[in-house]
Amino acid sequence: MDKSFGSRADAENKDFGPCYVRGITEGEQNPNDSCAWLTYSVNKEDIWVSRIQLPARTCWQGPVGDDFAQTAPSAPIKNWNIYRPKWADVYIDEAHQLCMVDSDRYDYARAIRVFEATKRVKIAFDYMVQAENDDPFEVDVTDRHGDRAVSFSFHRGEIRMGGEVVGHYRPQTWEHFSVTVSALGTGTYIIGGTQYANLHAVEAVERLSLRTGKWRNLPNRHTPNQDKCPPLDGCDEATDAAKYLIKDVKIVSALVE
Repeated sequence: MDKSFGSRADAENKDFGPCYVRGITEGEQNPNDSCAWLTYSVNKEDIWVSRIQLPARTCWQGPVGDDFAQTAPSAPIKNWNIYRPKWADVYIDEAHQLCMVDSDRYDYARAIRVFEATKRVKIAFDYMVQAENDDPFEVDVTDRHGDRAVSFSFHRGEIRMGGEVVGHYRPQTWEHFSVTVSALGTGTYIIGGTQYANLHAVEAVERLSLRTGKWRNLPNRHTPNQDKCPPLDGCDEATDAAKYLIKDVKIVSALVE
């Protein structure tokens, strides 16, 4: 849903989330892969398609080392969950880098990597902020429900966590990001040799989330879905594109160092 939880079009009974989920029915053409394909209407507005790798996996065992060298340009990104609207794409480029672009003023691109559930983890990757717009690039480490232990915001040369500056980067330059996150007690994280308190306490962490826009939690179960409202301002106009490159993602349990 959009950042202001408004509508693209004026209507009543705009149920939130996926509606009218349908798969491939008997007699239709089958795709040439072993994946499940689903289509649905989100918020009874835009039509989406999901490609689900089979067998579906909900957990991971062992360390993660993704350099994307074995992934062909624009091919499906194995072991990653990808969210990509029309104006916010996620793909592997010709240099075998994870590329995230965003020119949608009300949505973002997102890539999630599940790793082995642990109380303490070390996450590292190389990144380049090639172009920016008004929205930050955000990196979250979450539990299985998406609750954020930490959430880093990259914008205008600063890396922030909970509004506090914890690092810096140079645009159009490859940089290295490394963080150790602990879910022990109320939780802590270490970045640049300095220890800080986690954003939220979680039982364990098991997801790395990369996102080209701010985190959002609206609409929720309390948001009215029958109140008419005007269409979102400029929702059919693209903005200046932001672009981020990611490579050499490494995730290992750090319970023993």
